[in-house]
Amino acid sequence: MTEFHQAFAEQIHIVFAGNLLGDDIFVSTSNQYFDADAAASELFYENWQDVPLATLVKRRNYTAYFTASAFHFYLPAMLTAIVLHTDEVDTLFDNVIHDLMPPMLGQTVYRIFQERAKKFSEEESAIIVTFFEEFPTLFPPSLWTQMKGSERSRAIEYWISKSEGK
Repeated sequence: MTEFHQAFAEQIHIVFAGNLLGDDIFVSTSNQYFDADAAASELFYENWQDVPLATLVKRRNYTAYFTASAFHFYLPAMLTAIVLHTDEVDTLFDNVIHDLMPPMLGQTVYRIFQERAKKFSEEESAIIVTFFEEFPTLFPPSLWTQMKGSERSRAIEYWISKSEGK
């Protein structure tokens, strides 16, 4: 880990400092797929900075079931985890990338993505821009070469527009 990693993690902490958890962590259909009540009790924290790395990794496959508010609340914890502990986060890395990647218009997940994206302020969106722009600096080539350049460019373009209030 470099000074850049530390500085970026600190920027995440500053920008998302006041982030609050909403009422529900998981969408209503979650119980069809896993014990959402048990997972929610394990994930319930007043401050996203208090969520342990082990809990994020253990519950990494549930990010798709987060409500828009919960995704907004947990994203800075997940970003910090993958930036500072890349080798320890397993598929959390892939899940976060997938969840931040804007889908093509008309895909079934487009509405869900839009609901989540609306929660992010311009400053928070700028953090996501930096995350995608600095991918080659933040992560080893084995991780960033898996992502197509066009996908990364599409994500940067989308989040730049959000960071500019569009």
